[in-house]
Formats: sequence, C-alpha cells, structure tokens
Amino acid sequence: MRTLFGAGWRMILFLVVIAALVVSPLFLVYRSKCLENGKRVDSWSFVAPWDDPPPDCRHHQNGFEVLKDELGL
Repeated sequence: MRTLFGAGWRMILFLVVIAALVVSPLFLVYRSKCLENGKRVDSWSFVAPWDDPPPDCRHHQNGFEVLKDELGL
C-alpha cells in the first residue's frame, strides 16, 4: 500500500510538470506586431510574467491572447 501511495504522488507530480510545460507558452511568449518598410512583421519573444513586453513595437499580445484571437473568441 505504501508503494502505491508513493507512486500516485509521483504520477501527480509528473502530470503537474507536463501541464506547466504545456501552459507556460501562454504566459511567457509575447507577439509584437510591427510595421517595417511598409510591411506588417510579427516578432516573437520570451518574457517573464512579471516583466513588461519588449518596447520595440506597439501592439503586444501574450500567448493566451494570440490563442484567443486565432480561435475567434
């Protein structure tokens, strides 16, 4: 019984780590839309959640906002 309980906790920890890896781009990746030489250019960057996105362009979206736009929500 004790080994089963320990294996259960390890499985839960494994699933939490996998879920964090899958969800992290939604909060750590920013897309900036820039206008360079008359063309719209998308710039992607990694930003920590407590930092501001890079100031290079005007329109910034985090990964969650990009996903919402792509799904039409």
